[in-house]
Amino acid sequence: MAKKASVTPPQAHPTLVEKAGDLLSSMGDKMADAKDAVVDFVKEEAVVVKKAAKKIVRKVKKAVSKAPSKKPAKKSVKKAVLKKKPAKKAPKRVPKKAPKRATKKSAPTKKAVKKGVPRKRKR
Repeated sequence: MAKKASVTPPQAHPTLVEKAGDLLSSMGDKMADAKDAVVDFVKEEAVVVKKAAKKIVRKVKKAVSKAPSKKPAKKSVKKAVLKKKPAKKAPKRVPKKAPKRATKKSAPTKKAVKKGVPRKRKR
C-alpha cells in the first residue's frame, strides 16, 4: 500500500483553529483601540468640566461677597428704639405671709367639760 500524498499543503489552507485565532486577535486589537479612544475622550472632558466648575465657584464667591449681610443695620435699630416708649415697670410685689393656721381642736374630754362648767358647791 502506498501512502496517499496530501493534495493541499497545510499552509495553503488554514485550519479552523487558525481562522478563529486570527479573528480573536483582530477583535482584541479593535477593542484596545476603542478603549484608548474612550479614555482619551474622558480625560479631555474631565479637564473641560474642571475648568467650568472653577468658573462657577468664582462667580458664586463673588455673589456671596457682594450680597448684603443678613444682620439689620444699626441705624434702623436706633430709630426703632427711639420711637418706642419705655415699658412701665410693675411694682415689686411683697410676698404675703401665710396666715397662721389654727390647730384643730379635738372634742372636749370629760375633764375639760368639768372644768369649763362651774359646779355648785355642797354646803
